[in-house]
Amino acid sequence: MRLLSTKPIGERKLKILFLHGLESKPGGSKVKHLESLGHEVLNPSLPKDSWSDSVKIASEMMLSEPDVVIGSSRGGALAMQVAHFTTNLILIAPAWEKYGVHPTVPYGTKVLHSFKDDVVPYLDSSKIMINNDGVKLIEIGDDHRMSDISALSALSDCLKEFIN
Repeated sequence: MRLLSTKPIGERKLKILFLHGLESKPGGSKVKHLESLGHEVLNPSLPKDSWSDSVKIASEMMLSEPDVVIGSSRGGALAMQVAHFTTNLILIAPAWEKYGVHPTVPYGTKVLHSFKDDVVPYLDSSKIMINNDGVKLIEIGDDHRMSDISALSALSDCLKEFIN
């Protein structure tokens, strides 16, 4: 996989909390991409066999006051579970329905999802738009992994909106 850039976006680096998916682990392609942009990425290991332990870890990581929380698939559901109403949130194919998380997100949340996703239905992300003002759903990417150039570029573009 080719990373898009090795320079930080703008002048300010962000502290990002990245919550990985069920079959992923810390240090994956999206995290490497974010680090290549010059951002500090907090990327805890989330146990796949315990939702409650994962929620606890994610909640504890929120105490570090990240500038942005990014959650991918199961990590997206976790991000929705622990987000505050002031959290800058980017969700990547969030599996909220599978984990029974209420689809309420902060104003300005960005959702990236591939229409070709065969793991988490695109329709799940479109449901987040209901009763949530200011949410932007971006249909992008080749598949559920969302590690292709177009998906990573869209992720970079979403981050630009959070840089002061």
